[in-house]
Order: sequence, then C-alpha cells, then structure tokens
Amino acid sequence: MTSPLSTGTTTQSIPIKSEYYHQLSAFKRGIKRDSAAFPTFKDDKYYDYFSRTFEAVADAQGLGDLLDPTFKPDHSDEYAVALFHEQQKFLYSVLLTTLQTDEGKSIVRAHAKDKDAQAILRELRYHYTKSTVVRNEITRLTTYITNLCLDSSWRGTTESFIMHFKEQLRLLDDLQPLNERLPDTMRRTLLMNAVENIGDLCRIQNLVEYMQHKDSSHTITFEEYYSLLKNAAFSYDKSQRSTKHRTRQVQFHEVDDDDVAHDDILTHEDFVETLDSPSSVHIVNKTALKPKSSKPIPKSPPPMIHSGVVHFPKDTWDILPEDFKKMVFDYNAKKKGTSSIRKANVHESDTHHDATIDSNNNDGPPLNGSPLSHQVADDTNCRIINLLSSYDAKKDHSPGDIRDVLSIHQASRRQVHHHHVTYKFSKVNTWPSLQLVDRGANGGLAGDDMRILHKTGRKVDISGIDNHEVNNLDIVTCASMFDTKKGRIIGIFHEYAYLGKGRSIHSSGQLEWMGLKVDERSVLVGGRQCIETLQNHIIPISIKGGLAYIQPVGKPSAQDMDDYPHVFFTNPADWDPALLDYDFPTTDGQPVWDQLMDDRPYEEPRFDDFGDFTGRVVATLDTLTGDTPYAFYNSSRRDSGSPTTTRRDPDWVSLRPCFGWTSIQHIKDTYKITTRFGNVPYNNLMRKHYKSRNPVLNISRRSEQVATDTIYSDTPAVCSGVKSAQFFAGRKTLVCDVYPLQRDKQFINALEDIIRKRGAMESLISDRAQVLISKKVDDLLRSLLIKVFNSEPHHQHQNFAENMFGTTLEWTNQIMNFSGARACMWLLALQYVVYLRNYLASPALDGQCPLFALTGQTQDISHLTHFHFNQPVYYRIDDEARSFPSSGTELPGHWVGFGEHVGDLMTWKILTADDDIIYRSAVRPASSGFDRNRRLESVEGEVGSSSLPIFVKSRHLDSCSDQSKFVMPTINFEDLVGHTFLMPPKENGERHRAHVVRPLIETSSEEPNLIQDLKFILDIGNGMSEEVITYNELIDYIQKEEDRTLDHEQLFKFTRIIGHQGPLNQDDPHYKGSNYNVLVEWDTGETTYEPLSIIAMDDPVTCAVYAKENNLLDERGWRRFKRFVKTHKRTIRNIKRNKIKHSHHNIKYMFGYQIPRDYEEAMELDRKNGNTKWKEAIDLELKQIDDYQTFKDVGKAEINTKGQVMNAPEGYKKIRVNLVFAVKHDGRHKARLVADGHLNRNTTEGAYSGVVSLRSLRIVMFLSELNALKLWGADIGNAYLEAYTEEKIFILAGPEFGERKGHILIISKALYGLRTSGARWHDRLFDVMREMGFSPSKNDPDIWMRLSKDGEVYEYSAVYIDDLAIVAKDPAKICQILKDKFKFKLKGDGPLEYHLGCGYWRDPDGTLVADPKKYIEKMMEWYEQEFGEKPRKFKTPLEPGDHPEIDESPECSEENQSRYLTMTGQLQWLVALGRFDIFCATMTMSKFRPAPKEGHISRLKRMYGYVLETRIAAIRFCTTEPNYNDIEIPQHDWMRTVYGNVKEVIPADAPEPKGKPVFTTSYVDANLYHDIVTGKAVTAVLHLLNQTPIDWYSKKQSTVETATFGSEFSAARTATDQIVDLRNTLRYLGVPVREKSYLFGDNKSVVTNATNPTSVLSKRHHALSYHRVREAVASGFLLFQWIEGKNNPADILSKHWTFVSIFPMLKSLLLWRGETKDIKDAPTVSNKDKAN
Repeated sequence: MTSPLSTGTTTQSIPIKSEYYHQLSAFKRGIKRDSAAFPTFKDDKYYDYFSRTFEAVADAQGLGDLLDPTFKPDHSDEYAVALFHEQQKFLYSVLLTTLQTDEGKSIVRAHAKDKDAQAILRELRYHYTKSTVVRNEITRLTTYITNLCLDSSWRGTTESFIMHFKEQLRLLDDLQPLNERLPDTMRRTLLMNAVENIGDLCRIQNLVEYMQHKDSSHTITFEEYYSLLKNAAFSYDKSQRSTKHRTRQVQFHEVDDDDVAHDDILTHEDFVETLDSPSSVHIVNKTALKPKSSKPIPKSPPPMIHSGVVHFPKDTWDILPEDFKKMVFDYNAKKKGTSSIRKANVHESDTHHDATIDSNNNDGPPLNGSPLSHQVADDTNCRIINLLSSYDAKKDHSPGDIRDVLSIHQASRRQVHHHHVTYKFSKVNTWPSLQLVDRGANGGLAGDDMRILHKTGRKVDISGIDNHEVNNLDIVTCASMFDTKKGRIIGIFHEYAYLGKGRSIHSSGQLEWMGLKVDERSVLVGGRQCIETLQNHIIPISIKGGLAYIQPVGKPSAQDMDDYPHVFFTNPADWDPALLDYDFPTTDGQPVWDQLMDDRPYEEPRFDDFGDFTGRVVATLDTLTGDTPYAFYNSSRRDSGSPTTTRRDPDWVSLRPCFGWTSIQHIKDTYKITTRFGNVPYNNLMRKHYKSRNPVLNISRRSEQVATDTIYSDTPAVCSGVKSAQFFAGRKTLVCDVYPLQRDKQFINALEDIIRKRGAMESLISDRAQVLISKKVDDLLRSLLIKVFNSEPHHQHQNFAENMFGTTLEWTNQIMNFSGARACMWLLALQYVVYLRNYLASPALDGQCPLFALTGQTQDISHLTHFHFNQPVYYRIDDEARSFPSSGTELPGHWVGFGEHVGDLMTWKILTADDDIIYRSAVRPASSGFDRNRRLESVEGEVGSSSLPIFVKSRHLDSCSDQSKFVMPTINFEDLVGHTFLMPPKENGERHRAHVVRPLIETSSEEPNLIQDLKFILDIGNGMSEEVITYNELIDYIQKEEDRTLDHEQLFKFTRIIGHQGPLNQDDPHYKGSNYNVLVEWDTGETTYEPLSIIAMDDPVTCAVYAKENNLLDERGWRRFKRFVKTHKRTIRNIKRNKIKHSHHNIKYMFGYQIPRDYEEAMELDRKNGNTKWKEAIDLELKQIDDYQTFKDVGKAEINTKGQVMNAPEGYKKIRVNLVFAVKHDGRHKARLVADGHLNRNTTEGAYSGVVSLRSLRIVMFLSELNALKLWGADIGNAYLEAYTEEKIFILAGPEFGERKGHILIISKALYGLRTSGARWHDRLFDVMREMGFSPSKNDPDIWMRLSKDGEVYEYSAVYIDDLAIVAKDPAKICQILKDKFKFKLKGDGPLEYHLGCGYWRDPDGTLVADPKKYIEKMMEWYEQEFGEKPRKFKTPLEPGDHPEIDESPECSEENQSRYLTMTGQLQWLVALGRFDIFCATMTMSKFRPAPKEGHISRLKRMYGYVLETRIAAIRFCTTEPNYNDIEIPQHDWMRTVYGNVKEVIPADAPEPKGKPVFTTSYVDANLYHDIVTGKAVTAVLHLLNQTPIDWYSKKQSTVETATFGSEFSAARTATDQIVDLRNTLRYLGVPVREKSYLFGDNKSVVTNATNPTSVLSKRHHALSYHRVREAVASGFLLFQWIEGKNNPADILSKHWTFVSIFPMLKSLLLWRGETKDIKDAPTVSNKDKAN
C-alpha cells in the first residue's frame, strides 16, 4: 500500500474533510526541523536525565503519542495511520543520531528495516530501568552519601563540604525516578549526620527541632535546613580564617560591670545583624572584658562574646517563629542591669568559643558547659537558655543502653562519689615546636599539636601556669607522632587535660606510672637524656634552658593512624596523681637508713657502677685445701711500700673435676691460651646482685660447614622429658652445640637457634630426610643462602657430626659415671660436655680452643674452675620466697652447668631437689666442713661405679665401629627412593604418575659429591616407560607434590570421564582392545586414555552418566548403558553406591608417599622403597602402648580348623585392632593402633562421657577475673590409656606384634576405639579430682570446684575430655600434683593461651580477652583451598531483610553440598566461641543443610566475608558491675493477685557463696514472621554477667504467632527461664548473686502487661508465657524494663540487620576497648574509605 503522504498520484484522492488533514499538512511542513533540539545519550548512568529531556522535547514537537508504549493509531482512519508512520520515521532519524551508547546503537540497528521508533523507546526504557550499571551507580552513590562525614580528611571549607553533599544528592536524583528518590526527612537526617563533628553546625539541628515543636503544622524542608546550615558554615569558616591570623597574648583580666558603659536596649534590627562569628547562634555575657591596664578594649569582641546578647544571621532570623523572636528580644532587653565581678584566665593561646567564664556570684552550676552562667528567674528566659545551651551538651543514652552498661566509668550502685582532680604544671616558656617533659607536672596537658581521639566525659582543673587556673577542661585520649630508632610511631596519651592551644606538656610521673623509662637528665651529668617505651622505642630529649623537651613529627592524620604502629605512653585507667604518693619510712622522725642499707642488693666491691676496677691490685689465684677449688681475690694492702703479689700455680688435681676429669696436661694447655679474670668470692651469707660482678666478662659469621645429627636416649631427660637432641659440629672450628628436641619436627627450631647463636653456616651436612623434604627447612636455608649436603645412607662415617659425636658420647658417659649422675641427667651432662669442648684446647687446631678458632677472641675460663658436674651445692633463696625462721636462707641442689644465656658469666645452672632447673649466681659448695648447712638434709657424696653404662647414643652407633675416618659427604638419596609424583600432561591429555626407582650417578670423579652429577631413574605409568631426570628436577616435582598434598589430601581413585576416542578399529594406533577409549581423570590428577570395556566393567554407572550427557546412548558400543539411566533417582542412587564401593579400595597418597591400608601393605612398601619407615612407626606406636601396660599376654592361641580360639579366656569376646597410617608434612611416618570397639555389642557398661559446656567454661573464666585467680590450661597426653577398661575383650596378636604374633592379648586399658573408653577415662579423672579435694558442680558435673585454703573463694577445674582449664590461686601446684602423684603426662601446662579453638590474651588494660582469631584463620585457609580465592568482605552477615527460604536457585552440586555441611559446622562452632553476631544468620542457614541451593552457599560465602572483615571481634571479660541508678524501680503490690507472696526459689543444696557478687543483665527480642514460609518468629536473648557477654540464644519459635505481642511474650518467657537457670548455675558454683536481675525488651505492651498487676490476659493461648514472666516479676528477682528498639542488642541475634543500625551495639560488645559511652549512634568513615 502506498503511503498517503507520498508524492505519487494517490495523494489527490485524499478527502479534505478528514480531521487529521490539517495536522498532516502541518507536520509535513515542519518535517525538516532540526533534530539537534533532542539531547544526546552517551553515558548509561544518565538515562534518567536523557529520558526526561527527550520526552519533553518530543512532546513539545507533537510526538507525545509515540512516547506511550501502548499507543496504537485508529486503523479505521488511514490518515491517522499515515501520520503515525511519518512520526515514526522522523523519530527514528532522531534516535539514530542521539543514541550513542552501545546498547542504544544495538537497539536502533535492530529496527533499521521497520524504523519502529516506538519499539526502540520501549526496549530502551526496559533495558535502562533494569540496567546493572545504573543500579550499581545508585548503590555506590547511596553508600557514599550515607557515609559522607565532615572530618579532618576533608581539605576544603565547611561551606564547600555542604555544597558537595547537595551535589551528590543531585547526581543521585538524576539516576532515579521521582518515586524512588530519597524522602526529604532522610536527606535532612543524612546531612545532619554528615556535619555532626562540628559543634557549631549541630546547633542548627536543635534550632530546627525547637521550631517544629512550636509549629507542628510546618515541617522544615531539606532546602530550608540546607540554607540554615550553609549560612552557619559561612560564619564558621570566616571565624576559622580570622583565628589563624589572631595574635597570641597572655593576659589576666579583672572585670567590673560598673566600669563598662551599657548600651541601650537593642531593637529588632540589632538581631538581624550578620556577625563575624564562629557560630550561627551565640549567647554571651553582656559585659566585655576589661584589662588591668588602661589600654582600650578592642572594638570588635572575640568570638562568642558580643556585648552579652544573642545574635542570629539574617537568613536564620527570618525563618524563626514569631514567639521565638519575641522570646529572644525579651531576653536581651532584660539583660540590662546585670552586674558581676569575674576573673577570667587567658593563657598562651587564642581565645576560643569553648572557653568557660565562671561567675563568682552564680548560685547554680554552669548550664552544661555553656558560656552563659547567669541565673535567670524568668521561665521564658530559662527556656531559651536551656535550648541554646543544650547545643553543646551530649545527649544521654536511654536506661539500659548497652554503651552505658559496658562503660568503664560506672558509678556506685547506690551512691555517686565525685573525686576532684587538679593537674599542676611548672612555670615554663614553651619552645614553639617542642613538647615539654615536666618533672614538676602531675598530669599531661594536650595542646594544639595533639590529635584528639575521644573524650572521656570527665573534667579536670589545671593550675600552675603563670599562677593562673583553668577549670573544667575535658579529659581526653590524644595522639602525637614521633620518630624513633625503630621507625615512626603514633604515641597514644590517655588521661590528658585538653586545652587545645599551645604546645603539649608531659608529666614524667604519669609516663613512668605506665612503665616508661624517663631520664631527662643531661648526658653531661651522666643521664641518658631519652624516653624509652615498653616496646623499646627510644625518643631523644632535647635540653634547652635547663628544661627537657621532645620533638614530635606533628599531629597524625587519619592515614597516619592507619599506617604507623600505636604505642601507649600513659595508662588508660583513670589517672590520679595521688597514685605516686609515698612517704620515706622514718622512726621517731628520722629516716630508717640502717634498715634500707641492710636490704640493699649485692654490690661487687671490686667494680664501680661504670665497671671500672677499684682495687688496682693484681688478683691472685689460690686453692683451698679440700675437695673443691676456690679462686681468691686479695685486696689487702701493706702499710708501707709498694704492694707485692705472689703467683702460685693452680692445684691441677683439684681442677680436674671442673674440666670433666680430662688430663692435667690438657688443662695446662687450655690455661695458656685463655684468661681467668672473673673470680667470685664465696660468703656464707649470700645476697642477690643486680649487675654484673665482672663487667670485663661481658665482652663477648661463620665461614665453615656445619654437620648435624640426632641423638637418642632410652631415658627421658629430667625436667623436659625429651628423649632426643640435635647435635651440631663445625667442621673447621670444631665448635659444638646441642639442642633438645621434643619431636623430630622441632629440627627447624634447633636450626634457627644455632644460626642465631653462631651465625649462618656456609653449608649444612646431614643424613636426615627432613633436611631435604621439609618445606620449612628448605625455605629457611634458601633464604639464608645455605647449601645442603646429605651423606650416603648407611655411610655414617661420611657425616662429620657422627665423628665428633663419637668422642662427645664417650666423654658424656664417662662424666656421668665419675659424678654419679642419674640416667635422666643425660641431656644436662651432654650440654656440659659440649660446653667444655668449646673452651678446651684442641690438638687439631694447633693448641687453640674451638671458640677462639670461631671468634678470634681469647676465651676466659674463670667460670669453669669453680664446680664440677653434679656437685652438691647450696643456692640462695629469693627474698620474696623467704620466711623466717622456717625456710632459712638457702636450699640444696646439684650444679649441672652454666647459665649460658642467663645473667653474667658467673651464673650457674642448678638442679633442685624437686628436679627443676633454676639459674642462680649466689651459689656455694655444700661442703662437709664447718660451713655446712646442718638444717638441710645431708647431701650424699659422689658414687663411683665399676660398670660403665651407656646413657646416650647415636642411632647409628651400633653400625659404626670405626669413626676415626672422615671423607667429604655425598648427597643422601635414601629418602628420595620410593617417592611418587605427577608428571606434566602430554599433548594428548594423558598424565601419568612417576615412581623413583634408583639413583644414577654420572661422574668421573672418585668421590661423587656434586649435585649436578646425580640423576634418578623414574618408572612412568607403572612400567609403561622409564625416564632419567636430574636431582634438581626431581626436587621440584617433589615440592609441587607436597604443596598439592598440603592443599588437599588426594585419593588415587577414578573420579570422572572427561573425553573419548572412537570408534576405533584394530589398525588405529590408539586401539587398546575396545572400539572406544575414554579419557579418565583420576583423583591424583592423572588423566589417561583407557579402553571403554575395562572402565565399563569397573564402573558402568559413570560410563552411563557420561554417555547420557554426551548423547551417546544410541551409538554402537554405548547402548549397554541405557539400563543404568532409566530413571533419574535410580541413577543417582547407583552413583552414590558406586562411590562407596570403590572408596574402600582406593590408593591413598599423602605428601608424595603411598599410605598402606594394613600391616602387610606397609611392609611391602618398606621393601619396595628400600627403607623401614613404616616398620619404625609401628614399633614406636606399640612401644608407647606397652609403656602403659595396655595388653595382658596370656599365651599362644590354639585355633581349630574352623578358626575358633579353643583356649579363649572365659567370658571374653574376641575383637580386632587396626593400624591407621599417615604421613606428616615433614615426612614423618605415623601409625595408630585403634580397636574395633563396635564388635563388642554385649557390653552393659555406660559409654557416656560428658564435657563442660562452653557457657560454663566462660563463667569459670569470668570468675577467675572477678576474684583475681590465675587461669591455666593443660592437656593430658594419652588420656584414655590412663584408665582401665571394664570390657571383657581380647585380640589375637598379628604380625605387627613381633614375637607375640598369635598370642591372646587381653585389653586392660581404655584403648582408643572401645565403646567405653571415654567413660572409663571420665571415671579415672573423677577419682583423681576427688582425691585432690575437688567435687563436681551439681549444675555442670564437668566443672570441679573446691574451697581455697584461705576459705575466701572457690577454685575450679573445667574438663573437656583431656583438656583442663584450671582457675586457682596456685594452678602450678595442681598441675605438679597431677604429674608427680598421679603420673599424668601434661602438655602445655601454663597460663591459658589457647583452648578449644579460642585464643586468650590480655589487652593493654590488663583485661582478659577471648579471641577466636586463630580459628578464623583456619576457616579462611580452608575456604581459600576449596574455592581458590579469599572471601569477599562484607559488613553484614546477610543482606538486611533477606529470606533464604524463598530462594529459587538450583540445588547445589554434590561437592557444594559437602562444602555446605562443613561451612555451617565451622560457623556454628564460631558462634559457640563467642561470635554471636552471626548467630541469627547461622541458625537461618543451617536449616537448609539437607538440600542446599546455590543461593544458599552464596550466602554462606558472604558470611565468611563478614567474618573476615570483623576477624578482630572478641569478648572482653570485664567484671565491673553496671550502674542502673537511673532506672526507677516500680513499686507494685502483688499480694492481691493470683501470685500472692511469691518468692524466688533458691536451691537449698547450693554451696555457701564466696567471693565477689555478680550482677546479671539480659536483653530479649522477637522477630515476627522471620520465616515467611512457615510464619514462625525468632526468639533472641543475650545474657551478661556484670559487663561480660556470657551466653546467647537465637532460635525459631515452635509455634506460629499472628501478632508481635504473642511472639515477644513467648521470647520473654524463654529469657525468664534462662535467667533462672543462669542464677542457679552461679549459685551452684558458689557465687554470690545480686538480688535482682534486669531484663530489657523493646515491646512496651509486653513489658506493661508483665509488670503491671492489674493487666488482663487478652488471649488464652499466651497464658503460659504470660504467667511465667509475671510470676518472676512478682517474686522480685526480675526487673523487666522497656528499651528502645534501636538500643536493644538482642536485635543482633534476631534479625538480618543493617550495619548502621547495629554498629553502636556491636562495637560496644565485640569491637571496642575503652569508654563505650563515647561510641556514637552511627559510624563515620574517612573519605578514603567512602568509596568502599
């Protein structure tokens, strides 16, 4: 059809009568109009602006119909249709040029043929209203505006900030439709929050609130508020500029109103005058300040002092209500006639609007710190005063606010006692850029060079500066930046008075109270002239004009606070200068000099304080007659003539024991090359000394190879219990060292120690596999550029350490024989011999000693000549441990070595009678002469023996008969044989596992010792081929295999089919006996092509799944698999069954080693690998089990032809035991014997063994802090084997039992795996604790308690299987009894640092902190291994208002289902450890464990991200009682109710309360319709003991409630029951409980109905909850109080919350240390963080 508007002849047939004719003609006349009037669309973000502008232009040009996507022309009128088409073509041409975005161009091109502009607009609108780019930009802008804050990071003016804020709102509006834009009230609130840090701007909000209060019909719009705020900002900026140029002056004013001429009463015009003022609203004293001098007062008064009247900017005045204007006018008029005489102090600083001017005749206190201090009688005036003076006042929190409950400044529970503190300062002239360190000041003063971190809310007066006083200064925590030798630091100064002007002043006493060393004495008079912090940061002091100053770098910025470490300079506790008060002790008015002198420490008479020799005579070496040599110092002088000296040779025979009974000639040679300057006088009255008695002895890299070997003993060493040690020997210098090892993996510790002590060696020689395969050792050696050489297996003579140790071993055994030492002293003797070797002359070194060869310094052997090994001695008792007269002054012990790293050179290692090692310098021989201590038990003499037992030996001792020869070491490849690893994939995708067969050495040298000469033969693909690789290549492959194994333990099993080949014929080179080959991926990472027929026989289900996924079921060769996939459910079931079937037969690898499945396979692997590692691991496990006498051997078993044991013990049942194998990351092979306890079904013994609840554990820790008890932890090793089993069972010993193979072994101990082992261990521990005086608590039987010896408190022990948490006055003694009396093997006993996944430490305040950070680190490591990346950080666990129950995403894969179970389990344990902020989210997500969806696991990932973001959250055990004095306790008479005279039921069998009382506080909340599928609500309860969160609860309610009232009452009932349980738990632990417990809820109806006796129950189904709560209230122990919902911390446990709403409460509970009252209602962030 031809268009009616075309130029053809058809146009003549158009009837003129059509109503569209004229429109059509008019449109055609304007068809060539300029399309430039339409806006161009180039950026996706500005679609909203483009859309509105485009529609306006189009509508103005008559194209409005096309903008309606539903518009259709009237098809009955051909002119209407023609007009529509012409409009479409024109608008298409416009869109063709204006749409410049990628999406716009794409849509236009799609309609190039039909030129449908209406469709283009419709599709464009659909895309950009749903665009992710726009949504993301809206989210970014919203987040930025929400977090925008005016702080120090803003570089512009205050006015420019406000304009910037409005500009951001405009940008946001451009992106949003009108109906989605921020409401006016929210805009005003956001702007108010953004400027809350500027007090002058905050006053505008008070003004707005007052105006709305007076005229509720008019709501202040955002534009009006913006105008007010902008005017105030202009004035504020102007005042700040004028302040910078103001001249400083120091004046003292005395003002009399009579001397000042009063102005006339001000008119209306006076109020609208715009002033040069820092604030929008000012109330000041009418009287101007008059100086003492006759100098006239400046015409323009300083800020805040404007002739005593109130001033407003004109714009502000114009919008004030008329009654408010009249109120202000009347107030100023009545000010005339006010007269007073005042004193004001103006110090070395600018006048500031915060200064306070006190009135002498003012009867009342100042109004909240306002400058106005007049007493006004008129109510109207009081109203304006109260309004305006409240601008600076800090709003109090509502009763029960968690910030007040946790505040560190708690008033008394009934009375408030105010302690007034005044800081005093010396008269000083401050240098401009320095901070004064004032010994005369008793408190710190913060000037303008400090950054204020927060205010404490307390005030202080300061005096002493120019004889003036300044009152009511804020006490603050501030920061300053300093440069130290270690780098730049941020100094944190608590409890400083904030003046805000001039330079800061530091109090030496306040710094020293924190523990800092302040020495402001000049170096010219012997001072250090510096400040040393607790972290050893040194800050130099400058002495100027006799005064001490320190040089700060400047005031730290927000970025500096993040970049540099924080160092505390003062204590955060309340500072009171009286803490330093001390009076010198006197008697009858005279100082007690004699008493102080008698108590002084030991002072060396021969050296002064600077180490200079004072006697100036020659020391004489002499020897007493007797068994022990002494060195004497002769300080006597003759009366006349020069002093004479006589030198005598030492008594070489007496010295032999001191040198390990070596030959006399050896000792003489050693004397020739050493000195003996340090000799100690012995006194029967021994005293403590605090400095080196021989300073000359304090004068203390290694260019050689060092060999190392491990030493083993058959006897545990005294004290440490170790049975092995690491021996090091220098090949060139012969210097030896030895370090004890608890486990083989501690080799890395010994290696680090020897490097720190002696320096990094050139190379390390060893025959240990750990040196080669341990990643830690390899990293350490590589980082220090230390080469590694390994000797050949079974060629120990190649290891220099073996040769050196041969002589050291022989000498050690000789000394133990000569000295009569016990076998357990082998390590002490070995360390002693090694120490001697380093000092004795060596013929191999041309008569020099090893230490001289290493250091080049002549060694002093004075300390070697005083005692011999195991010699009986007396040592001095410390003053603190001495009691008169029972303890005496000394105790007996045995001398066992030197305090090499303790004290000076004359400090000895002493073995006490209790077998403890101590270090003492005050030691004397326990001789049998006149000076013997007869009060002590007699000391036995040395015991000789004709036999020479061997106490210690090398593991190679038996095989090394000739250790005299030494050759250069070769590479040890023993541990490399048998390794397996994955080879790189081939081109066809196949990947095979290689096995190290044997080494291949290619060299022409006689002694192959170079790494490049060593190669290895590999078996590829189990015999498919062989390959030769170099040593370095092999090491790289093994390292990659180890790293892969560390990430995830691999199972060598068939996982999936990833490809196929075929169909194939027999001539095809890839043909393997089947028409198809399938590319199989093994769980080890290998991929190989295998015949389909073989794989189908082994796993037809996997083949069927692959065929179905790739549409092969109808192909020849694949049709056989159809029957496996007939139904989906059957397929899934077959897959799971198939996995279970094959999991028991898979080959398992760990760290490159194949793991055996039984004993036979372990022996086979040993034979294959050419070593005995698995055999050694099995023998070690069985030896440890035999040490506990676990089995009773009753003889050889007699077995008949049916396999029955004919001589089985009567009544005993036969079971099996299995060996479980593993390989550690350092290559150690481990084996564990486990019983198949499930085979014994006939046992009637109880199998239950409880553990302490984590709530009870937290309570015990809280009580340790409350009652000042010590908190220790301990782990009982092999706990189950400490108990006897009552099960009658036996086993037949297998080949792993060696000679006992085939014997009947009755199990007598609680072997791991038995049904009742846990219960039997519990019984054993029960008997032990009873015998120690403990009894189980009736509330939690796994908390044991007993009364302390003084009867003041209870001591506790919380038991979690074999982990103990001990709370006692002396937990060390309890641990010692467990070890000595009950022979428990305790591990890690000491102050509790880590327990059940939670770390414990103390913050700088000394508060105990429970921190699950280590557990979180493990969670994040697992996450990164599973998902290959770290979780993205979030600020909330789940999105606010999220409902995972309506998620419609697909179900998770099987792999993700397993991950989901692990993730929920980890999160649940984290909640139990104290992270209750994720409780609600974890509870919500746990319900989906049976069938999680992809959306659910995405939510768990978000929760991990939140945990990572808040990983520093921790619980602080604060024991201060909260103050509830501001809560009015209602007085109701419940006698005439159904409850009558009800009282709290207190258990009669509870122990007598001891210790300090405890206050309980609880918060409750309910979230109605939390689950929109079931309609159920959530109950949330948070309990606190004093200020410590102790228990938390979040769970869906069992019933569905239709209203909030019902769900809240149900939650209140749950909270009440828990409070009762908590109070009784405390009573059963012997804790005094306060009479009342506070419960806070945010539903007023519930609180009213529960606390009002006259309330009536409206719904019967609430009866149980209703009466349970009301009865508790009526009994008087429960106070149910209302709290605002925004302040209820139970919201954290009941809802998916927003960060802003929960932040103040969450920060108070988990993320804050210090004064919680200072936490604001919403967080503020710097500009740097706003984009995040």
